[in-house]
Amino acid sequence: MNGAGDVTVVVTTHNALATLPSTAACLRALRGVAKVIVVDSGSSDGTPELAATLLPGARIEALASNVGPCVTRNIGLAAAETARVLFVDDDMGFEADIVERLSMELDAHPDCVAAGPTIVFDDRPDAIQYAGGRMHFGGLPHLYSLGEKPDPTASPRRVDVLTAGCLLVSRAAALDVGGFDERFFYLAEDVDFALRLRHRGHQLLLVAGLVVRNVGGSAALSLKDAEYPARRVELHSRNRWMLIGRDFDGWTIFALSPALLLYEAAWAAFATITGHLVPYLRGKARAVGALREKSVLRRRRKIVSDRKLIGAPKMTFTRTALAQGGADAGATALDGSLRLMWTCLRGLVQ
Repeated sequence: MNGAGDVTVVVTTHNALATLPSTAACLRALRGVAKVIVVDSGSSDGTPELAATLLPGARIEALASNVGPCVTRNIGLAAAETARVLFVDDDMGFEADIVERLSMELDAHPDCVAAGPTIVFDDRPDAIQYAGGRMHFGGLPHLYSLGEKPDPTASPRRVDVLTAGCLLVSRAAALDVGGFDERFFYLAEDVDFALRLRHRGHQLLLVAGLVVRNVGGSAALSLKDAEYPARRVELHSRNRWMLIGRDFDGWTIFALSPALLLYEAAWAAFATITGHLVPYLRGKARAVGALREKSVLRRRRKIVSDRKLIGAPKMTFTRTALAQGGADAGATALDGSLRLMWTCLRGLVQ
């Protein structure tokens, strides 16, 4: 049995002067933690120095450039010497017992190798931002309970996807799948990580009654603003193809190609409507370049097949996306069409 003392906390930071003080206060109050490792991704505002002041005794790793959260998490994962690692972003707020509660639930569910809480925005505590997800064959998950009120009495449940913004994971299981794929940089990297764990036969646990707060958001990438960010369009365009190309079998992609082409056409239309066609096309060009690398297309060891892990749950659309002109009607039509196509094509997926 593992306990809270078997946990290393890995904090990834980047230009976090505004949010790190509140997160650091939460970190200082944590109980039963063996070590805190802060890995900074090329901050230019003095974040590493602030972290050293706010978190005495923590190990601080300051990287020369912004290489993204996948690299910082992997550095912390490699440096940890405990059975479990808690990944935390620099803009999270949580209670002192979070490590104990997540550890207790993993102990109670031995088939699960990762556990995460329900996450709400700090300025909207009655609206869920993340509460796990169900994997959609289109490459991105359906997010459970998005925008709904969190329930502190909710029971833990198994999910396909958990966000890495606050995630307790078995170090051995994470290393077995190669950690986070550093080519993703940002966006969908935790979906890819979760899918690789699931393909290895592991389960993921949402501790639904445990609620934490997302205090901030990544500059030029967050969906907290009314305008859909161009940089996010580019990364979405690139990373979804990356995920499908590396995590789905070739036959799965071929069998679902009509539905995947429809999905892609809808996203191209959305990018055009929002004035982000160039970032969308740039993302596709970068995806093609990345997918030509043999290492990206290398098939992972799979115990669980694609057919058992993907489906066509109701698609999740953020408020920012639906705020664009005509997006609501288009989203409804796309969701219905893809679900119908999945019904027709799922028998071909192995």
